[in-house]
Amino acid sequence: MSEATVLFHVSDIHFGYEDRAALDWFAAEVSRQRPALVLCTGDVTMRGTAREFAAAGRWLAALDAPVRVDPGNHDVPYYWYPLARVFRPWRHYRDMVRAVGTRAELADVAVIPLRTVAAFQWRLNLSKGRVAAADLDAALQGLSHH
Repeated sequence: MSEATVLFHVSDIHFGYEDRAALDWFAAEVSRQRPALVLCTGDVTMRGTAREFAAAGRWLAALDAPVRVDPGNHDVPYYWYPLARVFRPWRHYRDMVRAVGTRAELADVAVIPLRTVAAFQWRLNLSKGRVAAADLDAALQGLSHH
């Protein structure tokens, strides 16, 4: 019998309003158990600022495991940055992803994300997600290969 692949999942770490004790505990567990991959799914930051992404990136890069990061609704510039939200919503997120070096591949596990966050929507509550046709197609294509 082969050894199981261990994955860790963390979400809603909200740098800018993070819980240091919880982050320290999680990092210690990653170091102790050495998972094959840490999945960080959404709301890495509180307001999507460069400072918050830089802090989150430092924390993620210091984990003793490969990391995959996918964005959440808090990871785009907040309401008071409307032009950035429309024209460059993923700038800080992409900078962090490049710095962390995500997208690790595992031989025996397929990680197929379905993005539900939108940078801009024609409704007041921007926290409500949606699934764009292109994102659904990408997820279905990923599933079809496994």
